[in-house]
Amino acid sequence: MKKHSIQLLGVVVCISVTTFWFASGSVESDSTSSKESNYAIVDTNQGLCYNNKEQIDGPAKGEAFYGQDAQYTGNVPSYTDNGDGTVTDNVTGLTWTQELSDASMVWEDADDYCDSLTTGGYDDWRLPNIKELQSIVDYSGSFPAIDTSVFNITEIVNEAGNKDYPYFWSSTSNPYIDKHDDPAEGYCYAWYVAFGYAVDHDGEDMHGAGAVRFDTKTEAGAEGIDGERVNNYVRLVRGGNVIETPEGDPSTVDEDRVVVFEDGDTGMPAGNKGPRKEGDVPQNGHEDSQGLLPQDGQMQGGQPGGRPDFAAAAEKLGITEDELVAALGISEDSMPPERQ
Repeated sequence: MKKHSIQLLGVVVCISVTTFWFASGSVESDSTSSKESNYAIVDTNQGLCYNNKEQIDGPAKGEAFYGQDAQYTGNVPSYTDNGDGTVTDNVTGLTWTQELSDASMVWEDADDYCDSLTTGGYDDWRLPNIKELQSIVDYSGSFPAIDTSVFNITEIVNEAGNKDYPYFWSSTSNPYIDKHDDPAEGYCYAWYVAFGYAVDHDGEDMHGAGAVRFDTKTEAGAEGIDGERVNNYVRLVRGGNVIETPEGDPSTVDEDRVVVFEDGDTGMPAGNKGPRKEGDVPQNGHEDSQGLLPQDGQMQGGQPGGRPDFAAAAEKLGITEDELVAALGISEDSMPPERQ
């Protein structure tokens, strides 16, 4: 997997899934009977252990790398093909469309798609929220990251011209709203799941199948560090412990926990002021999503006019300078003269 940002500093998140239940009240709809029910978290289906470089045997308690996802097995994924174009998740109780949408679409068009679909004789299909959508991701290392014995998935050709699989839209917005001098030109984002590679602009995999990312809802949005796809596919869901709240539910928002930054500041390191806009040039000509590269004007060894201080950045990461340069994908042709 090629990584253009400094993933060496990233936190490896191992989701250790045990049996966990959300209790809910009575739900009444055409698709759900009036009774109290439970929603279980599905196991990731990851069954192998890894160290920093390769697959390993399961480490014993007290050894390095103990406590990984694979060493805790929860509700194993289980599906039923209903034979009518729908698939039931036997763990969560959700029912899914077996097929994807015929074509990709912008986020707002997914609503019309939901209203028009009558698969299985049902008319209460909806766009899944991001947690529901991630429940059908298979993290065992399969590609695409979904059980293709029950779910059909469309092949696509990605930005690099390679065989790949789509991103699926969720109904969940990212509350971050990008402001402009003209408020009419602001935009916000929606979360999606990559069931194929999660690529950059060149079609190179950055985060792997099963990654959860977000993008702008329209083509007028920002051009971020990751590859931009505002037209994504849709797989719909029905059922679950949900009730319709047409006006939303503002009571879920804890105003004391909402962080508001000064204009133009997203809380990112200096020089990284939110998503990159079209025409913007990355710092020093290279991707730097973690803000670890010296910014323009910084000196090497305190001397004016020097190349960026890769040595200092590498020391901050706890790696060698050569390892940092390799991780950034910087070629000899693009290296400042002082290093050639």
